[in-house]
Amino acid sequence: MQYKIIKMQFPAGVHFGQRNLEDAGFELYADTIFSALCTEIVQEGEEKLNWFVNSAKKGELLFSDAFPFIKDNLYLPKPLKRIERKEVEQSSSVAKKIWKKVLYLQYQDLQNYLKGEMTDEKAKQSVEQFAGFGCSEVRTQADLQTKEVATPYRVGSFHFCEDCGLYFLLGYEKNEDYEKIVGYIQSLSYTGIGGRRSSGYGRFTAFAQEVPEKLKERIGTGSKTCMSLSVSLPKDDELDAVLPNSEVLWIKRSGFVTSLINTDTYRRRRDLYVMKSGSCVENTFAGDVYDVRNEAAGHAVYRYAKPLWLEV
Repeated sequence: MQYKIIKMQFPAGVHFGQRNLEDAGFELYADTIFSALCTEIVQEGEEKLNWFVNSAKKGELLFSDAFPFIKDNLYLPKPLKRIERKEVEQSSSVAKKIWKKVLYLQYQDLQNYLKGEMTDEKAKQSVEQFAGFGCSEVRTQADLQTKEVATPYRVGSFHFCEDCGLYFLLGYEKNEDYEKIVGYIQSLSYTGIGGRRSSGYGRFTAFAQEVPEKLKERIGTGSKTCMSLSVSLPKDDELDAVLPNSEVLWIKRSGFVTSLINTDTYRRRRDLYVMKSGSCVENTFAGDVYDVRNEAAGHAVYRYAKPLWLEV
């Protein structure tokens, strides 16, 4: 398996699905990237879509969630793994609050963190550096389409600072498949990803780069405990082997269907509970691309839930 980093910069900000319209965050999961590419690819026909879905199901194409980058610094989710610190500094409420704020680590710091050698001061520096990543915003807009009197409503968005954005890891078996996916990503960059695209949110510029060697050597399934870099869900016959000795966080993935057929109504996907990226397991699994259509969908609705592993 070969890997590339795909960086995305969003000049106009993003609106990614949260609980409420006013919520604003930068979390972009692998299943959202996959679904957006499905919508882009299906415009060229069912045959191309079937190739894409089947390639993912067989593990010939893999996607991570999208993680932050600040200039040349790449961040990874903090592993959901118990770490024994070798030199415990004097405990304080301030230090505890700082460590709670550390949600992402620079990939260069991962080794020291796993060894328990990351200090409180280094954690503080990481939080301070991440403060320059971006900020959320809530704007008041007016609904003029359905009512004679304008009805105000509030929309949240996230805006990235200069030289900041999101990146994801793309795994592929064949170079020709990589070239195809890069073409679809470029097409998607003009369409946009996430919500409120008609307002300009979600459009991005994308560029690929090589995976740093220290990061590349950890990617894949090995004999050590592994952390998933994407939302993932074991198949039924994998669950019994995976769940013991695992440290995972479950999240609910839901939302509406983007369809070329049912354009007149909003149709919900079936909810699916998946492991959040950062979850750690001793026994790795393959996962799947699940069909989460409801009875009224009229066609398959895909939810990507395959892990991309990083040894920890």
